[in-house]
Amino acid sequence: MASYSKDVTHVRLAAFGNARFPGAARDSTESGVSPIAASRGVPVRLRRAALSDGGSGVRDLSRMLPGAPVVAALLIATQSPVLADEGERNGQRGQKPSEQSLWQRLATPHAQEIQVILTHGRTLYERALGPTYHPDDEDLRRRLLADAHGMLRHARKLAPHNLEVIELLAYVDDASGNVGDALTGYRTYVAGKKADRIPLGLCLKFGALLARAEQSAEAIDRLRQCADVPLPLRDEDSRQKQSQALLLLSMLYIHSDQIDEGIDVLLRRSESMSDSTVYFALAVAYDKDEQVTRAYEILDRKLGAMAEDLIFSTVAERLLEQTFAPAVERHYYFALLYESRGLFPEARHEWHTYVRSGERARFRKRAQKHIRAIDDLVQRQRRRRAKAERIRP
Repeated sequence: MASYSKDVTHVRLAAFGNARFPGAARDSTESGVSPIAASRGVPVRLRRAALSDGGSGVRDLSRMLPGAPVVAALLIATQSPVLADEGERNGQRGQKPSEQSLWQRLATPHAQEIQVILTHGRTLYERALGPTYHPDDEDLRRRLLADAHGMLRHARKLAPHNLEVIELLAYVDDASGNVGDALTGYRTYVAGKKADRIPLGLCLKFGALLARAEQSAEAIDRLRQCADVPLPLRDEDSRQKQSQALLLLSMLYIHSDQIDEGIDVLLRRSESMSDSTVYFALAVAYDKDEQVTRAYEILDRKLGAMAEDLIFSTVAERLLEQTFAPAVERHYYFALLYESRGLFPEARHEWHTYVRSGERARFRKRAQKHIRAIDDLVQRQRRRRAKAERIRP
């Protein structure tokens, strides 16, 4: 302790205004020394010792000096002089340091490594979701997802409660087909967030995965939350995601023997959203309920421009991105889309595929009526053409 005697006196006089000695002021404010100024009086090597090894030096300093717990607390609470010493060494006096605060470094010791992993993992995930143009692209996609998964698993071990890591790892598990792990990740993320702070994209992916896993009750709850999120008028991407959530929610209601609720959820939002895909889904719901007049009223009035390539291609593109539950529903939607466009061979093929899909296709009888109606229409068209050829001179 002899070697520290000079430092001890320095600390006492500067940090406490000699408050520990007879006749001295009771605290630093009485001695005219502010906490910041007091910490500047602590020798540099003692301050650095207190902050070394992730804060373990604070304990050493507590044993080293009388009354040092107060000094240690002062050093932690007023870190700016310590960082200022580093700035002085680098010729950066007076600049605000860009490094994390001491508390952040203590709470998240691997923060920088985790941020690097998140950046690279997100890049790999986005590359894996890109379009595939060659059979080898699927193998590349699997390898990209595997690399991202390994990195994020390591990050999860370093920071088990980091929600960014949990979110991205759930996305990667979902894209990789790891249904159980993805559901666990989504549930963990949702449990750690307030309901109004859950991203719409995650809410939609979570609901879609639950629907594919045939957990309809939980999927309905999650998708209803997606549908009720208020959106800015010009946020087209979010509006499209909400449209997808509404379509999937309607399908789940209809296949849970709640067809009226499936119609109502679309009907309530169709006018406010003014979305051609939502209108078309409403026509599909009416058609399944055999409300044929209302179905074709929507197709004729609301989507009367369906014959125009722009409307048709917009709805078709949205349906290509849509999750269907069960998956066989895709054929019903595209069959009615082609039929409303007048593409009868394509429509008949989709109806026929739907009918042959077995018990999962719950509206096979309605699909068979469409097939017969198309066949009758094609026959009438052939007879008219034959009659016109006989009359032609």
